[in-house]
Parts: sequence; structure tokens; C-alpha cells
Amino acid sequence: MRIQIDGKKIPYPLGSLRGRLLLAGLSELQAAQAIHEILTSEDLKDPEETDLQKLVLSWLATNKLSSVAHYENLLAYDRARSRPDGPPPIIVAIEGASATGKSMIALDLLTRLNATRYISTDTVRHMLRGMFSETSHPELHCHTYQAFRHKQEGPTELHETVRGFISQTNLVQPKIMELTHRVLLEGAMGVVEGVHMIPGSLHSLGSSAIEVLVSPSEELHEAMFQTKRSVGKLKSVSGDEGERRDEFEATCRIQEFMLSKARIENVTIVEFEHYEGAVEQISSRILETVDALI
Repeated sequence: MRIQIDGKKIPYPLGSLRGRLLLAGLSELQAAQAIHEILTSEDLKDPEETDLQKLVLSWLATNKLSSVAHYENLLAYDRARSRPDGPPPIIVAIEGASATGKSMIALDLLTRLNATRYISTDTVRHMLRGMFSETSHPELHCHTYQAFRHKQEGPTELHETVRGFISQTNLVQPKIMELTHRVLLEGAMGVVEGVHMIPGSLHSLGSSAIEVLVSPSEELHEAMFQTKRSVGKLKSVSGDEGERRDEFEATCRIQEFMLSKARIENVTIVEFEHYEGAVEQISSRILETVDALI
């Protein structure tokens, strides 16, 4: 499919339209039905972007869906962003300890936001490992729940596992902040995900930076943690059951620390039982932010 923008025909990704409809509140089935009926409409001939938007609004109104108000607000936000003095782009930061579901949630949100910038804190940690040797910074060359063996920082009353996590995060988080700030200046929508963000750390970036902490039940968290090697095919994850149990206990301590910080810093805590439910909770938070920005 192609649409006209500024008098030029360019390819238009249907995934972008699908994501916007899902963010507005449509189900997967409703979004698929809407796209099919719009694409087969006789009115869709060499459309401009505004023509496509009108067809979507008409379809939503015809089918009497309450999502029409959300879709209209998203369009208003996009138009406002085109102005020199318009609102900033939205950045969603998905936080939580290892194996809480952050990465898979991020993939879904990239589509819903039509975000073109993605920052993984694990990727940043890998880049830093290339800059700092294991000899100089051993706390960087291990998992967050193992860092305490090499270095500990933060209040002494905290558990050693948490203090090790803080020592590794103190190396990674400043780079995350720097990259996220650059994305905001660039004007691009983005998603940041990973363990190396202490809740509340992005408050300084402004009202368009949304922090959420993913919080599965302990039973679900343990199941996801124990199956991370088989599901993710990660060679860096131990296959020893006893070792993994100890590592899960350490991870729980990090998660509890992050939960306590989220409550203090008023960061949204997403209760996670299913991916669909978690994504819907975050989508609602995004829509609230859009309403506030326009």
C-alpha cells in the first residue's frame, strides 16, 4: 500500500496502522477487520494520509466503537508534534528484574507506539563490556544478580545482592539516560527496556517519559526465570537447577528493591499475569499521557 505525503507517494506499513488501532483500544480481531475493510474500500485510491485517517474514523464510528475518541486524540497528538512548539515524543521505559517479561512486552509496544527507537539496557551493558575490561570492572561482566561477588555500592543496610546490582547499574544507567535524552531531542518515539534502571531515574526527562515496573507473581516469576535458558536459548544462563534456584532468590531481592523504589517514586507498577493484560495496562498509561500532552 502507498499513500501520498507532501505530494509524493511512499510505501505505508500496515503494521503502523494496526499498532495505532491496538493502542486506541481495538482487539486484534477488530484491528484486522478494520484494515481489511478499509483496504478494500472503493474510497481508497491514491489516498493522502488524511484520507486514510478519515476512513479509519468512519469505520470506528460505523461500528460504534468507543475507541474513536482515543484514535482522535492520537491523531491530534501527531498533528501537534509537527509544530515547532509541539509536545515531545513519548518514551516508554519498561523496568524490572531478570525474567519479568520486559523484552516481549517491549516488542508489542514498539508496534503500538509506531516507535522507531529501541534501547535495551543489556545491549548497552554489552557495549560497555567492550570498553571496560573484566579486570578493571568485573561487576560489569556478569549478570546483575552475580555482581555482588565483585563490587557493592549503595546503603550498607541493603542486602549484598542489591548492592551488587546497584554497582552494575551505576555503570549502565548513565548511558541509558544519555541515549534516551538524545532520542527525545531527536523527536522520535522510543521504548527502553531492561533491569539497569532504578525506578524514578527517568523523571528528569519530563512528562512524556513513562516509567513502568513489570511485576509478575512470585510463582510466575520463578517459572519464567527457570525456563529462561530453554525459552530464550541463552548460553549465558546456567542449566544447573540448584544454581538457578539460588540465582532466583537473588533476583527476587532485586525485584523487591525495585518495587520499593517504584512505590516511593510513584512509578506505575504493572501486575503481570499475561502479556496481553500487561500491554493493555501500559497502553492505558500511554493514552493518559497523550491526553495530558495535548
